[in-house]
Parts: sequence; structure tokens; C-alpha cells
Amino acid sequence: QLMEEEFAQERAELNEEVERLRGGAAAAGGGADPVEMERVKEQLELSERKVELMGRELEETRERLRAQAESAEGALEDRMGELELEREVLEQERLLLEEELEKDREELAAAQHRAEAAEAAARKAS
Repeated sequence: QLMEEEFAQERAELNEEVERLRGGAAAAGGGADPVEMERVKEQLELSERKVELMGRELEETRERLRAQAESAEGALEDRMGELELEREVLEQERLLLEEELEKDREELAAAQHRAEAAEAAARKAS
């Protein structure tokens, strides 16, 4: 954005210069020195080429930035896909751990029941 604003400002200044030079060339055409006319014409052509070059540079910069943005977007999408897969794997691991925990709780409850039954049987026997 800043580069475009700078380009627009410089282009406006160059366009003013071009118009000034065109006015000078038109004024010089009315019997002015041919050397001065040639100098004004060369300055005008140079300014016009500079405007064209700046326009090309701006377009190249836009294309480069667009390509970088697309590349970054692709990398971001790839990373998001990796993270989604990782999340799914972690979710499966969590579910397996919950199942194991539930089995361990059931085994503990059964062992407690057996211990209580054995304790009760020992009390009865004594």
C-alpha cells in the first residue's frame, strides 16, 4: 500500500513534469532555439520512460507479493491440515485412554468386591 502511494505521488510529479515539458516544447515550437526544443523533447521522453518503468516495477512487485501471499496461504492450509490430523490422532488417543480408565475402574471395583467378600467370609469363619 505504501509503495503504491509513493508510486502514485512520484507518477503525479512526473506527469506534471511531462506536461510542463510538453508546454515548453509547444512554446519552443514557436520559433525557439532548436537545441532547446531537442533538450525539452529528450527530457519529455526520459520522463515518460521513467513513468513506464515505474509502472512495470509496481506491477512486478504486485505479482511477486501475490505469489508470496499464495505461497503463504498454501503453506498455512497445509499446516492447518497437519494440525487437524494431529487433533484427530489425539482425540483417538484420548478415547482409548478413557476406555482403559473405565476398564481399570471396573477391575478395581471387582477386586474391591472380592476383597470385601473374602473379608466377610473370614469374619464368618472366625
